[in-house]
Amino acid sequence: NWKKESDYLVQFEHVPDGQPETSATLNSCNAAAEGDEVCSGRGECKQWSHLPLKLTDSKVVATGVSFCKCESQWADPESRTRRKSQFKAFLLSLFTGFLGLDRFYLGLYLTGCAKLVSLGGLGVWWLYDIVRVGSAPVYARDFKVADDLPFWLYLLVVLLVFGALGLLYSLDSYARHRRKKNYEVMHIFSQEESRNIKELDEPFGHDDRNPWGSRSGRLGGYGSMLPAW
Repeated sequence: NWKKESDYLVQFEHVPDGQPETSATLNSCNAAAEGDEVCSGRGECKQWSHLPLKLTDSKVVATGVSFCKCESQWADPESRTRRKSQFKAFLLSLFTGFLGLDRFYLGLYLTGCAKLVSLGGLGVWWLYDIVRVGSAPVYARDFKVADDLPFWLYLLVVLLVFGALGLLYSLDSYARHRRKKNYEVMHIFSQEESRNIKELDEPFGHDDRNPWGSRSGRLGGYGSMLPAW
């Protein structure tokens, strides 16, 4: 039920220093705040509408409503929440994404567990998050991450890492191919050597066309007309 969720305006409302919660206002830009109390000292007030409201009574001055424009590292209506880093999320996604650590860092615990159990979706989910997190700021649990990863750096890191992985795979494939060829050559030499040794042990062999021949090429002793077996 949406009514059970906390009210966004109440959650991030501005309570002046030293005042009770009953004196809370929409934000510090619409209160008599000064110094670091305005946008928590991490932003500046900007008018929500650039054009004044069109009123029928010319005596009424339309001042409009202002909101805090936070610095790049901060979020929420009063600039009190530090954003997650896109650069850190990208590095976690690149090197530990198959364990889901990038999702845990962003506060996405359910999908982080699913990514951990599936080992990065057998690689598919891992590659998807590398592109998703690195190409543009993504949403964490509450707010977008800070835009602190230049696009050229993202491309450079991806090309270097996957280029290095491709080179290592090529070198490993070449080494395995060389070992296989060496094994085949050694096996052929071993068979040839075994055949040569066998021929040396039986220099004359047995001639099927001469049933009276012996293995040594000589006739037997007594009854030399009979083959010596």
